[in-house]
Amino acid sequence: GTVFFTGVGKSGFVAHKISQTLVSLGIRSSFLSPVDALHGDIGILSDRDVLVLLSKSGATEELLRLVPCARAKGAMLI
Repeated sequence: GTVFFTGVGKSGFVAHKISQTLVSLGIRSSFLSPVDALHGDIGILSDRDVLVLLSKSGATEELLRLVPCARAKGAMLI
């Protein structure tokens, strides 16, 4: 599977950096834009993947809307 990272704003920049660092270490990883995911890119997730959601507040609307969609795809959420 793949470890996907997502976040909005500064948390999104951090998520992207972590993802790229893992790729440089040979770990399958990618950044998933939460807005794009809600508009169809969620299809890339499978039950073999992990989605790490980063949020300073824990109440980011886009991420909260993404959670049930990712669960429906069977991805593990962190």
